[in-house]
Amino acid sequence: MNRLNEYINETFEKVSFIGPWFLRIILGVSFFLYGYGKFPLPSEMLIGFGFPNSIATLVPLVEVIGGIGIILSGFISGLWGQLLTRVFALVLTVFMVFAIVLAHSDWLITADLFKNIQIYLLGVSLYFVFKPKN
Repeated sequence: MNRLNEYINETFEKVSFIGPWFLRIILGVSFFLYGYGKFPLPSEMLIGFGFPNSIATLVPLVEVIGGIGIILSGFISGLWGQLLTRVFALVLTVFMVFAIVLAHSDWLITADLFKNIQIYLLGVSLYFVFKPKN
């Protein structure tokens, strides 16, 4: 059993860089699509929820730029790539905290929170905030 475990570990260690890329792409595409779906600006949907024009413009832009940024920053090696990844991830994390608290406060401290994509977007964003390397 130990040999099998060692073999599996050795095999997957060679491609371990793929895991974070899956998360990065899923996070980036999700944010991009959520933001793009709110165009044209200002977002009529957000205005319908009572947000002012400035917020109805800012929210989709943050989603689109953050989604693209989290993906593209993965292609930049070294310090700049790590820094940009963390900056974009932090922006998306703060964005998701506000989205959950403001738009979905009825989910807090309930199972509903963990049945929705917002908690996963927050979790993956946090992963990239705390991930030590690209």
